[in-house]
This record gives sequence, C-alpha cells and structure tokens, in this order.
Amino acid sequence: MSPAVNLDLASGSATQSGTVSSGQQVYSFVARAGDRLSIDVNVTRIMPGTPFMDDDSQLFLFDAAGRLIAQNDDQERSFQSRIANFTIPADGSYFVVVTTFNNDPILNSSGIVLRWESDGGSNIEYLLTVRKQSS
Repeated sequence: MSPAVNLDLASGSATQSGTVSSGQQVYSFVARAGDRLSIDVNVTRIMPGTPFMDDDSQLFLFDAAGRLIAQNDDQERSFQSRIANFTIPADGSYFVVVTTFNNDPILNSSGIVLRWESDGGSNIEYLLTVRKQSS
C-alpha cells in the first residue's frame, strides 16, 4: 500500500484534499485498539473525462497487512462514501483508499488486496476526513 500520504490523528482528526479518476489514492494513519473512527469522502468537484459525470466515490480501510477490514460505496441517498463508527481492532498502521465506482480491490482468500479491478468510472476532487469518535 505505497506510496501513501500520512494522516496525523494526534489532534483527533485529519483532513486531506485529493483527486482520483483512474487508480487509487492511498492514505495511512496510526491508531490504537478500541479507537472508534469515522472516515468520510466529501466530493467537492466533479470533473469531465471519464465514463460517468457523478460523485460516485468508494472508500476502503485496510490493516497493516493489506487486509480489507471495512468498506463503503454509497451513503444513504448519496454516491459519496462513509465508514462510520468503526472500532480499530489492534494497535498499528492502517490504510484508507479512495477510488471511484467500479474500481474494487481483488482480494486473496485471506482478504488481502492483490490488485485493483479497474481504473474507475468518475473523475473527482474530494476532502477525506478521518475523525476519532469520543467514547
């Protein structure tokens, strides 16, 4: 899962702007077992040049080994993505991956990402926010 942009959660949250059309954007952060996180993609601009002119983001959370542990394609009544109130299972590094519609991870039998399915179908600018939830 490299290269990855590091997100510093020392203050309780981190926000990073990004762009994705083909491929994936990868972010990393460190968390502790029991931390509850919400991860949001807020699309700020839809750009031309891909099959779909929409804000259809996808969001994936992987552990340090590259094992998929959470994902979201569409929020209720929206194409934007959110992983809400996820409890971190163990201390360590984690990876958040932002893609667009139809660019899903291909996983092995252990749930570890091997490669990605396609180049995606939208071209978006977004704000990614990772926020620790209070206990």
